[in-house]
Amino acid sequence: MRILVVGAGALGGMVGAHLTESGEDTTIIEINPARARLISDTGLFLTEGRKERNIPMQVVTAVEGLPEMDLIFVSVKSYQTEAAVRGLLPVVGEHTKMLSLQNGIGNTATMAEIIGPEKVLCGITYHSIQHIGPN
Repeated sequence: MRILVVGAGALGGMVGAHLTESGEDTTIIEINPARARLISDTGLFLTEGRKERNIPMQVVTAVEGLPEMDLIFVSVKSYQTEAAVRGLLPVVGEHTKMLSLQNGIGNTATMAEIIGPEKVLCGITYHSIQHIGPN
């Protein structure tokens, strides 16, 4: 499964790292070039309890050149949703699904207006995540 994680913040980073560790073909898109380069060069560091590990990640700053995705996991701020989804259209195919676990109201409705309601998934997460560094 080809998965694109949109946003390498706390939630996107954690989900992207876990998907990568589980063997999925996962790419993270991070629009900040310096942060994208850092994650690409050094991977993402996850600390769970007292265990820290490093996960090498596939990172891009734009979708140009990427194949159509099977799943797009959106983890941007609510006010960024519309622009992010419009920017993702080149990798949205006939069978692509887009998943939101974002905070806020209306994110999935925004997605549905752009790509169609049949492609949109909405979920809930219970993770308590703290972003303590750029990677």
